[in-house]
Amino acid sequence: MIITECEEERLAYYYIENSLFRISSLWDILAQLFCLYYNIKIPTNDIYYNKLFNQERKDYYRKYSIYKIKNFEEFKEQAHNINSYLNQKDNTQLEGEWKGNHRYINKWRNKMTHRNSPNITTMSDYDLNFKSHPTYMLKRIIEDYSVVSKYIDKILNTIEAEYIKDIK
Repeated sequence: MIITECEEERLAYYYIENSLFRISSLWDILAQLFCLYYNIKIPTNDIYYNKLFNQERKDYYRKYSIYKIKNFEEFKEQAHNINSYLNQKDNTQLEGEWKGNHRYINKWRNKMTHRNSPNITTMSDYDLNFKSHPTYMLKRIIEDYSVVSKYIDKILNTIEAEYIKDIK
């Protein structure tokens, strides 16, 4: 089967879009794990990672008594680190890991969900969009995936260590 560049590009963007939604789910899973570990009583459908890790969302913290949880200081420090990553300013002029990956791809995902696909070059009254090259998107997505995976690994290892300690 011969695949033209156009078909290859379409497939690349298909898999990129798919990975974006999977990474978004990983951030939600991370928030769920934090709620389980720190015994934060938030209904499952009200857990939003961008609210849970943002201590400036005082209404959210008060509503779910997050300030009163056991080990709040530990939670607060980790939430601050995660929130700092989530809100990094965009900087791709670096060697190695770029800054602002999460904000960039989250904005890109929201645009894809609520407007036009950012994978299509468009000009209209409300939007001017030039699609990004697939390798540019892949670098940003892979780096965001790497960060969320490390946070998930860390919380799961902490949960496992406490579980082992409790059964001994």
